[in-house]
Amino acid sequence: MILADSFISKKKFDFNSYFSGQYMLAKNPAHKIPDWHAHRLVNWTLWRAKDDKTKRVMDKNNNQIGWFLGEGVAKSGAYVGDPYILPYDMADPKNWQQAELEIEGIAGRYVVIIDAPEIQRVYGDPVGDFSTVYNKDEAIVASTTLLALTREIEWNPLFDRMRILSGEMHFSLQETPDVALKRALPNHYLCLNTFECVRHWPRADTRLFRPQISMEENLDEVSQRLSDIVGALARSQKVILPLSGGYDSRNIVGAAKEHLKHLQFSFSHQFHKMSRIDADIAAIISKRVGVPFKLIAFDASMKHSHDDRMRYFNRTGYADGGIAVRITRLEQAVPGNMLSLRGNVMELLRANQWSGRFASSEKPVTHFGIKRLLIDRAAPLFDVVDQWGEKYEAWRDTLPESAMRRSIDLAFAEHLLPNTLGVRHFGNVNNFVMNPFSDRRIMQLCMQIPPTVRKANIPNQYLLKRNCGHLSDIPFQRSVASDGTLLDKLAG
Repeated sequence: MILADSFISKKKFDFNSYFSGQYMLAKNPAHKIPDWHAHRLVNWTLWRAKDDKTKRVMDKNNNQIGWFLGEGVAKSGAYVGDPYILPYDMADPKNWQQAELEIEGIAGRYVVIIDAPEIQRVYGDPVGDFSTVYNKDEAIVASTTLLALTREIEWNPLFDRMRILSGEMHFSLQETPDVALKRALPNHYLCLNTFECVRHWPRADTRLFRPQISMEENLDEVSQRLSDIVGALARSQKVILPLSGGYDSRNIVGAAKEHLKHLQFSFSHQFHKMSRIDADIAAIISKRVGVPFKLIAFDASMKHSHDDRMRYFNRTGYADGGIAVRITRLEQAVPGNMLSLRGNVMELLRANQWSGRFASSEKPVTHFGIKRLLIDRAAPLFDVVDQWGEKYEAWRDTLPESAMRRSIDLAFAEHLLPNTLGVRHFGNVNNFVMNPFSDRRIMQLCMQIPPTVRKANIPNQYLLKRNCGHLSDIPFQRSVASDGTLLDKLAG
């Protein structure tokens, strides 16, 4: 019996709703998960909740070779529906490299599981937003900890449990709450024969350090790709858009303005002073672009309880805590069963992970890279580097030479995001959260722009001028925080 089933049986919770959206994949077909559907192809069995969408992956000859879980947009701009067809004869091993390029080109939050006679692999999205952990000893792959174990959690001694659950520490470098579980790495496939993570992107010929033509050409393509992604999603699903007073959500609104008519509504959370400013700005933007706006304001009834905390910890596998736990009921107050777009990966465009000292370095030093992973901000950096330096450098050595000077950006995508935002998404399940910037082509185009240029905010200024001229008089959060009168005339 898997740990999740044992836990649910004792508590008498509904398994389907408790672990909504999650999955378990195992070589042993004898596992029993109450009310979940079992899907089997060649060597592996996939379990999913009866109401969760499980899309078939087919080859050109109409042979099913796997499953697609989550939401995505192909590099062609088409929504990934059911079935998702790889346009190759997958009985021929020579076609696998081309098939991998197709999978690599998908934007979104997803897992692609391949269970074909010759190939058994798991591919994830570019930033690990669809959480995946694996248990080599028992040949289990799953979304979170409780679904990947058949015993109680043996807590990882490298991390303090209470400091993880309070948000003071973060797992990283594939570590998880349990000593036997590892987190799958974004931009690697997990080989289901060896349980090794094998890098497939960036490749040796992936250009990451200089625009092919110009920064402007890169940003024009980023804008068009973002528009294509939002448009494909909004025409296929019920899409909602959280808005703030920052750059990321405004860039989504600007790039995708021709598709805004398909959105259900925009919304903002209000739970402290800065979020109130965000909400005020968001309401003005929404009115300006003609999208209905909802304010989700915190009140006394939304104070989280012990049961809320435990539900969140169990759903996320005890991998995260902090602010996400405290606003659980606020998240649940958003109308559900829709696709909610977030913009966090766009942080690459601002090079927030870089410091001016290392922004032009061809191989940023180890201690700076480890500092940015936020493993333990309270500990002396020397001690953190001493503990994690060797493992960080082993990861960095998997990068092709052409990607070394962008190792800080890639560590952000492959270690920080999966262990902060990625692990949180299953904590609140009323809506499916997805990042339209989670796209390898967009990430590549951003990384090609020098970090010094990105830190100067030049790319954002270009995109805002290009796409958001109609919003140019609406100030950003920081300006309003300094002068609260800036919104008075606009609000009136």
